[in-house]
Amino acid sequence: MTIQSAAFVAHELVQGLRNGSITGIQFGKVITVGHSLSSLVVWVEAINYGDVDGVIVSGAAHSLATLFGKLLGAALYPAVQDPRFVNSGLDAGYLTTRPGTRAALYYSLPDADPAVIASDEERKDVVSASELNLNDVLALVTTDAIRAIQVPVLTILGENDVPTCGPNTQGGNFDCSTGAAVAMQEAPFYSAEAWIHACVIPFSGHVVSLAINRRLQVADAVAWSSAFVGQRKFNDRPDLDEEPGFFEGLPWNDNLPCNCGGIQ
Repeated sequence: MTIQSAAFVAHELVQGLRNGSITGIQFGKVITVGHSLSSLVVWVEAINYGDVDGVIVSGAAHSLATLFGKLLGAALYPAVQDPRFVNSGLDAGYLTTRPGTRAALYYSLPDADPAVIASDEERKDVVSASELNLNDVLALVTTDAIRAIQVPVLTILGENDVPTCGPNTQGGNFDCSTGAAVAMQEAPFYSAEAWIHACVIPFSGHVVSLAINRRLQVADAVAWSSAFVGQRKFNDRPDLDEEPGFFEGLPWNDNLPCNCGGIQ
C-alpha cells in the first residue's frame, strides 16, 4: 500500500485501455486524472512509465501548506478507534479522520453544501500510513522529479485549497488566486513538454468535485483535454446549464475558460 504500488496498478489500467483488454476498445489516447494523494499517483505513473498522453492533477501542486500539516496531524488516527471501523479488523496501520474534522480540511464555505459534508463524513474511508509516507510525498512536492513528464499537464485547485494554498513548509506562500498564478509557480518543476496550465475554482476548498460550483472543474478538464490532447473541438462541450460564455474556450487563453491560465 504505497504510492508506487498504486502507480503500477494505474499503469496496468492504462495498458489495458490501450490494448482493449478492459472494454474491448483500443483507446489511442489516454489521460490519467488524480485528486489529492492520487495526484501523486498519476505523477509517479507518468514519470515511471511514460505511457499516457496527458495528466490532470487536482488538489495538489508543489506546495504543502503549513496549516494543512497541523490540521491533518490532529485529524488522523487509527481507523480501528473510529466508531465506523471499530469492528473492521483493520490493523493500526490504517488511518481515518476523526469525526467532525473533514469540513475544515476539505471544504470552504459558502461553496459547500452542509448535507454533502455530512454525507462525506458518513461515507469516509481509510488510508494506509505507508501511502501517506511523508518522505515520498515531499520527494514529489519539493523536487523537480516531475520534469520527467513529457506530456501536457493540467493542475486544478480550489481557490481555498487548505493542503496547498498559502504559507507552506518550503518557506514560501503559494498563490491560488488565478490559474495563471498557479501555472507560473508550477512551471519551474515541469519540463517544457508539459506545457503546464492551471485552473482555479473560485471559492472552492480542496474537494473541487463536491463543491457547489463543481461543474466548473469538469468544464475546465474537458476544455483542456480537447485543446491539448483530444480530437474534438471545444464547441462540442457538454450542456452545463450555466452562463454559456463562462465555459467557452478563449482563443487568447489557449482556448481555455477564463478561470484558467498558462505561461505566456
